[in-house]
Amino acid sequence: MKPILIVHGGAGDIPESRVQGKLHGVKVAVREGYKVLSKNGSALDAVEAAVVSMENDEYFNAGYGSVLNLAGEVEMEASIMSGKDLDVGAVTLVKDFLHPISIAHKVLTDSPHSLLGGQGAKEFALEKGFQPVPPESLISDNAKAALNDFLKHGEFGRTEIGIAEGGVGTVGAVAIDAEGRIAVATSTGGMSGKAVGRIGDTPQIGSGTYADDNIGGVSTTGHGESILKYCLAHSIVKLMEKGIDAATATKDAVTGMTSRLKNTAGAITLSKDGDVGLYFSSKRMSWAYIKGDLEKKLLDVTKQNLIINRKLKLDILLDYQRGTRGEINSRSLVQELAKAVPDQCKLSLYQTPRLQGSWSKALPARYNEIVGLQHMKLYIADDSVILSGANCSNDYFQNRQDRYIEIQDVDLANFYCELIGMTV
Repeated sequence: MKPILIVHGGAGDIPESRVQGKLHGVKVAVREGYKVLSKNGSALDAVEAAVVSMENDEYFNAGYGSVLNLAGEVEMEASIMSGKDLDVGAVTLVKDFLHPISIAHKVLTDSPHSLLGGQGAKEFALEKGFQPVPPESLISDNAKAALNDFLKHGEFGRTEIGIAEGGVGTVGAVAIDAEGRIAVATSTGGMSGKAVGRIGDTPQIGSGTYADDNIGGVSTTGHGESILKYCLAHSIVKLMEKGIDAATATKDAVTGMTSRLKNTAGAITLSKDGDVGLYFSSKRMSWAYIKGDLEKKLLDVTKQNLIINRKLKLDILLDYQRGTRGEINSRSLVQELAKAVPDQCKLSLYQTPRLQGSWSKALPARYNEIVGLQHMKLYIADDSVILSGANCSNDYFQNRQDRYIEIQDVDLANFYCELIGMTV
């Protein structure tokens, strides 16, 4: 099957100062993990790679950037699970290593045990060749500030770094590889101001992590003690086992837990069929995923038809701001097609006349779209017109058919072709 990867960077009230860093971080992580899948790598290796990326990023509460306990120390935990045979590996109370998720993966593959903690986890890591780092090198300035804020105000349970707002912790990834194997990885620094030796939900299989090739995989985030009581990850999987879709199962389990226990939680879910579910009970959750390549498939099929039939013409109109946003964007994808058949394909980018000169340079991405945006979502072929309420994606064109309508009308098709042609 087509590989799929989804990652999360935590759910809660993310401070505005950290939003962009988290969004960038989850995008980098999902690309790192998908590189493994695109080379026919395993789901286990892919979720590890994605989580390692976030453990390197101080915008996340995992690895470097983890929150601190009452003694001002980092104590991290992580888990990873294979849905093929339900093998698991987990570590807790890790202080001297940057990537607890990699140690957890090694526990899964090289240890007769499932969970190692504290000194035992350290000795195992050293035996397997992991290089220790000075514990103080894992402590960020933001983590120190968050602990000082906790000691001053006593907001126990905060899992996000930020003076004014809080509530986000834990990173995770769920993947399905080309063989249909499912794997899940989760990593965290826990709660700011936690007691020394506190162990949360992340290393405990069924709470923070669960995977079963026959059903799906889940990684959770939020208030660890509540997630533990509810066995949240396993609860979601059990709902899917009853035939409930991933999105509904995730929402029902999270809302069921939070309504009863009154604490923040979120989860990302993949079913064995590749359906994606994500839900969070708090203000924000940072996440990203790569699910198939429907846009690329559409361009590949179009390219082949253009090559076969040299009389065909293709006009493409994109909004400049949205079409050029990010490293991989609509323009970069379409340009490859335009270069292959330059006499048959024309690409145009629309920019509102209200966004010119210094305005266009001063406003950052996304904010510039407030000034003006060409937001038509039209697909025209011969006399058929598809009016879409969303982008070309698997979610909307396969499972969400309420989001588009196809109209067979020659006059309507000609109207939109002329409108697009005016700008080409």
